[in-house]
Amino acid sequence: MTRKSPPNYPIFAEDEYPPTSSLKIHGPPGSGKTTQLLLRLMGLLEAGYSLSDIAFVTYHKELSSDILSRLEEYGFIGSEELDKPTTGETRYIGTIHGIASRISGGAFRNLESAKTKHRREFMREVYSRPYDAPATRSDITPIGELAFDCIEWLKKNRIPISQPTRAPQYVEYRSNWRGAPSLREFQREWEEYKTEKGLFDFTDQLTHALDEKKSPSTPVLIVDEAQDMFPLLSKLVNEWRKDADVVVIAGDPHQTVNTHEGASPKFFDAIELPTVVLPDSHRVPELHWQTARRLLDRHHEPPELNVRDTREATLEEVRSPRFGYNRGQWIAPTGKSSPPWLLKQYAPDGDALLIARTRLQCLGIAWSLMEAGALFRSQNGLLGWDTPGVGEGRTRLFNALQKIRGLSPDESDGGSRAPEKLESSELALTLDEARTLLRAIDSKCIRSRKNRFRRTTDSVWEMLNKHPHDNISLKKLDWHLTKEFWVRYTTGPGAVEWLSGFFEKPEEQIALRNALQRTNRPITSLEATPRVSTIHSTKGGQAETTICYDGVPPRVTQSLHRPGAKATEDLIWYVGLTRSSQNLVIVRGGFDWITPYLPSTVVNQGEIV
Repeated sequence: MTRKSPPNYPIFAEDEYPPTSSLKIHGPPGSGKTTQLLLRLMGLLEAGYSLSDIAFVTYHKELSSDILSRLEEYGFIGSEELDKPTTGETRYIGTIHGIASRISGGAFRNLESAKTKHRREFMREVYSRPYDAPATRSDITPIGELAFDCIEWLKKNRIPISQPTRAPQYVEYRSNWRGAPSLREFQREWEEYKTEKGLFDFTDQLTHALDEKKSPSTPVLIVDEAQDMFPLLSKLVNEWRKDADVVVIAGDPHQTVNTHEGASPKFFDAIELPTVVLPDSHRVPELHWQTARRLLDRHHEPPELNVRDTREATLEEVRSPRFGYNRGQWIAPTGKSSPPWLLKQYAPDGDALLIARTRLQCLGIAWSLMEAGALFRSQNGLLGWDTPGVGEGRTRLFNALQKIRGLSPDESDGGSRAPEKLESSELALTLDEARTLLRAIDSKCIRSRKNRFRRTTDSVWEMLNKHPHDNISLKKLDWHLTKEFWVRYTTGPGAVEWLSGFFEKPEEQIALRNALQRTNRPITSLEATPRVSTIHSTKGGQAETTICYDGVPPRVTQSLHRPGAKATEDLIWYVGLTRSSQNLVIVRGGFDWITPYLPSTVVNQGEIV
């Protein structure tokens, strides 16, 4: 196996703590914390350990995928292991939920993870109530979400269901659901429903591993993002540590953002291992670091950090136009200082993060981008073109419509013939593009064909199944399509009104039609597009430009008087202020229900201390 060169970085503190040492790594923003873990992993392999001796535990799928990809790039695993990472030597490199499932002895093998659709069906069947119906006010969480949030919080914090009032969402749950069942009853009904439908929650994987004393039992345990462990995770990691000879745990207590799940810096601080603090940030410019440092300094002791002296870095404040919202519908701005305008002004190359405190704000930002016809990525549920299922399907359909664009029938005979351009066309759709297009069009545009012996030929779906790895030529696809198809669906933006199924939704109509108006080329990659995300979900992410919407929602505002609440909130904004490598834009206003949070004493462009 030919190896590519690994990163040309030294292992920090290697002389004092070689790779075979147990260690706690405090990694400030941009300091290469994950890279240091990877270097130590490779050092362990060079010291004689095998990959099967190592459990590398992450909190996000993206991070575990990145670790595996880098191991393949450097020649430590082959493409076969990368394609099937949950078996063989890499089976313990992954999310903690995934690893817990793999060591369960098959307890979850024939079960399906419970998704939003299952919770929605449960609420309708058992309580005749909506799970996620849009609220009349932006600060009200739908009752179904509140009920499940309460139960999940109690599980993650290892608190019995007999103490429901300890869940921070409980008061809102009881006040917004008249005649609500007790949480004990709700949980019992949900557990019975899961058993009946063959479902499991992610917390079930963790509690099963803990209760059944299941462990990877590897000589080496590496844990990343440890600052965001809630009590259940912390307890499980501590149990797994007992079986390991070498334990390396990395995190940054100042980047604890999942406090709403019960995470706290105290769990990371309580880990009794020799500790090193990575001293250099390879991302954060001096100007941005001083802003973040001033914020952190209000309630915490900032780390000593050598940052980039990027004199071209910028820090600006702008005032946002108003976003309108009512019952799930948006009136999103598209003019000056709107999200599309900000991207054009500060990140014309698309290397940008647009972040806000709440998902609802991010939805408004995403809606504004859709109305402008912009392509963008996002976390799940925020309308991005890369999100699993929804966004991926939109991207495939967009590409299919672009490839058939302009191939309209010959109008000289009333459009009765298929377009002559098909005869010489070499255009083809990917199999996924073809399937998505055919599911989105009027079924009357798909015909059954008979040969001269009047036997019905293969249906279009049978034809696609015969070519599972091939692109489908438009000439081959035309055999199964009526002339009406070529009339309706080759007009670019005009084709959108004829779409059916999921793509009838207003947001999908807006996204597709406006993007088709903006460009006439298929999407080859989304990597150079901006990303919309809550601050919570952007941790670990970075971009040349960060556009950060200031402000907190009413429930956070109401809680800030509690002891320690502002100190906790500052950690979230500290993460947001340290994502950019060049330009940081603070956006004020825009959402009526949002209260400003970042004071002018923190966002001070001129002062560097």
